[in-house]
Parts: sequence; structure tokens; C-alpha cells
Amino acid sequence: MTKVTTTDRPAPAPAGPAAESPSTRLRAAMGLLLPALSGAGTRLWYRQNLAEVYPRYLVAMHQVIRASVPLMEDAVRALRAVGDRGAASDRGAAGRGAGDRLIVDYLERHIPEERDHDDWVLEDLERLGHTVDGVLRVHPYPAVATLAGAQYYYIRHHDPAAIIGYIAQLEGYPPDEALLAAAAERTGLPFAAFRTMRKHAHLDPFHRRDLDLLVDALPPDPHRSALITGSALEAGAALVTLIEQVCARPPIGMPAPGPAPAPADARADADARG
Repeated sequence: MTKVTTTDRPAPAPAGPAAESPSTRLRAAMGLLLPALSGAGTRLWYRQNLAEVYPRYLVAMHQVIRASVPLMEDAVRALRAVGDRGAASDRGAAGRGAGDRLIVDYLERHIPEERDHDDWVLEDLERLGHTVDGVLRVHPYPAVATLAGAQYYYIRHHDPAAIIGYIAQLEGYPPDEALLAAAAERTGLPFAAFRTMRKHAHLDPFHRRDLDLLVDALPPDPHRSALITGSALEAGAALVTLIEQVCARPPIGMPAPGPAPAPADARADADARG
């Protein structure tokens, strides 16, 4: 989740029946923010002091990714609670039972796929000379609280389905492997420290496909569709702000790195390049 590397413009929407699918409409709405996201990505990845800023970006990634599994677990619990209340009152599952069950099934499949990805980021930071304890003491960027905190509100006080838009945004634009390779070469940073980003370049297209299948399978519900779309757009705007904050300053409490470990062994380098 939350890998902003794209500098592309959105592809034209397909013509014909596919253009009317719910997932296509969601992606088209998200495309309205793509110029802003692309601009933020360009300012991050092509800046002269990228070697200094990239560790900050990894810290921000960790701060966001560490919330992903807990958010999904909270959403599952909240959706199940709604279903239990609906069944107890003989109203089905609060009128959205079928959709809720589809979302729960999706999240229960996706949670294991995302588990421990925050540890991947910590490993990348260790390759840059940072310690786990030091990273965990860093104050979150304000935009991290905006990004993840909105989902806690939706889950607990409105409709947990909002998390679908959040996931769509965070996994909607897989990292560009050529850009990552160029960044490592230009900065002199160890290529193994880009391992998380490279892994997501392979994983995110499949995750995006799975989420689109879910969106297309949900029962028609204009109010819920609007919520999912709004959640995706809010997450995109928060990501732009987060990138701007990363570029502007280190997070509060970020210590200077210690000596970087010895060059990655063959296995770690193979993992990074594989």
C-alpha cells in the first residue's frame, strides 16, 4: 500500500459496456486526482536530495502500512456486528447483508496478503542504517493521521465499506520498477533498500484486480458507491499532502542513521531484484 511512483496520466476510459462497470467508474473518478498524485511523485523521485528524502518516505510508508491490517480487521468486526444486529431484529443484515458479506470475504482474504508488509519497510530502513527502535519512536506525519484516521471514523461511526475506496487508492498505482532502479543508481543507495517497493510492483496489479472484482460484485447501492468513491478521493488528497510533508522536512524525532550495514548479501540482493 501507499506507493506513489507514477508520473503517467490516466488511460482513456474504455468504450462500450465495460465503461459502465462500477470499478471502471471508480477508477475514472480516482483519475481526477492522478495529475496531483503524479506531480507529487515527480517532486519526490526526481529531487536532487532524494538520497536524504527517501528514508523519510520509507518512514511515512511504514506509518501508513502498519495501520492497514488493523484497519481491515476493525472493518471485518464492524461489518459482522452490523450483520448480527440485523439478524437479531429479523431485518436480514441491516439491508446490506449481501454486500457486507462480500466485503468481509474480500478483507479476510486480503488481510493475510498484507500482513507483515510493515516489517518489510523496517528491513529496508535497516539497510539504510536506521534502527527499528529509532523508526518506531518517530512521530507520525500529520497526513498519516488524516489518511488512516478517516478510515477509523468511517468504520466506527458510519459505514466500514469506505475502506474499499481507501484500499483502491493505496494499491491503485503499482510502483514503476524502472524508476526505482534509476533512483537507486542516481542516489547510490543500496538497491536492496528498495525491496518493499519492488515487491509491490509485482503484487499490486493482482490486488487491484481482486478489488475491482469485488466492486463489480457489490449489490447496487448509490449511497455506498458514493462513499467508496469519496473515500478513495480523500485518501488520494491525503497522499498528496503526505508526499509534500515528506519532501519538506523529516518527521519529528527521526534520528540520524547509523553506519549502514555491509553491502547486501547475494540472497538479499536477489530478493530485491526478484
